[in-house]
Amino acid sequence: MEVPDELAERLRHLARVRSQPLESLTADLLRRGLNQETRRRQAEDALAGLTPRQREVAQLAVGGRTNRQIARELWLSPETVKTHLRRTLEHFDLHSKAELRLLLLDLDGDCASHPEEDPLRDALPGSPGDALSRVRSATKRDAQTR
Repeated sequence: MEVPDELAERLRHLARVRSQPLESLTADLLRRGLNQETRRRQAEDALAGLTPRQREVAQLAVGGRTNRQIARELWLSPETVKTHLRRTLEHFDLHSKAELRLLLLDLDGDCASHPEEDPLRDALPGSPGDALSRVRSATKRDAQTR
């Protein structure tokens, strides 16, 4: 495989810094990249399996809102918000909103090199494109198709 000179130099430098053979470092980096891509695709599939309301509730939760704040904003009961979050966490096999936030932060960083391919690139507040508006657009589209 042909590697651009700048990348090859960075790999050689990193191998020297870590006192690791270049081939071993390259294999480790490729393995990590493939694992990250697998996680990204699994999360993408899980997001696609959420209802529009679950996506909206999850987005607000990841943005730091409490269940009560989400309930007030979306005109839902706190128990309904709790149910949406529980089902969302089950999709990702997670146990807390903090884990969901970390997952999306991790995915956001993993996909920085190919943002055009990543539906999660705007999943957190402050990310380019404002994810909340994307979630609301998806919710409106889903409502129109009903």
